Amino acid sequence: MKFLSILLITLLTTSAFAATEVANQKQNPKEQSVQDAIDLSLQSQKRFEEPEGPETPHWTDGVHIIAGLGVNASSFDSRSQARSLGLGLNLRSDVGYYFSNGMGVEFSASVMFNKIKEALLWNTTLATGLRFGLPFAKRVENFAPYGRILIGRATNVSIFDDAAPPPYDQYKANRIQLEGNMQGLGFGFFQRSSSGRIWYLELTAERHEMKKLEAVTDVNNVPVVVAEQVVTDNSELYALCLTFGLMVF
Repeated sequence: MKFLSILLITLLTTSAFAATEVANQKQNPKEQSVQDAIDLSLQSQKRFEEPEGPETPHWTDGVHIIAGLGVNASSFDSRSQARSLGLGLNLRSDVGYYFSNGMGVEFSASVMFNKIKEALLWNTTLATGLRFGLPFAKRVENFAPYGRILIGRATNVSIFDDAAPPPYDQYKANRIQLEGNMQGLGFGFFQRSSSGRIWYLELTAERHEMKKLEAVTDVNNVPVVVAEQVVTDNSELYALCLTFGLMVF
């Protein structure tokens, strides 16, 4: 009898354990389906928060070089003369270090050419600047507007075809070189093309304040400074430049 009792208890325990396993097997598919739904929801939310696709062309961190070609409208004014220089060409290149996806410090060089009836005007500027993304402008895919501030030095050379016009005729020179400070403010945008190339368009206003004058003439095809003086007649050059260019790298 004792043996039968033990056998009966063993059979009942085994049956109960088997029933529990069957019940668990029946519930697991439902629980797995619920878990799968939760995982899918989390993955969808992650994709929504971190969308995939091409990066917007907000300048990437690091060193970049951009170069461009454009046109300029310039005017030279002083107490002794006022002259409209008309339209000309300009070349510009910038080497900058960009950081924080919207800031950059730069070294900038530009050359502007203007031709009037008695002279070729050649203006060169070397400047340092700050480029910054515009916080009030909407950034969309493949488009990044910016502003920039420039401070530096400018040299304006007037090369005369014949005798220099007044008041420079007193120096008996064939070219006059004016040097001084420059300030500039520009606005533009970067645009990424379908091929991945980044180009830019920029409008820049500049003011050149002349502080020093040198009169130069050629002696045996060698330029010689024949006069040098401090500028006291408030000579200033104003320029508006429109430049189109590419990011070299």
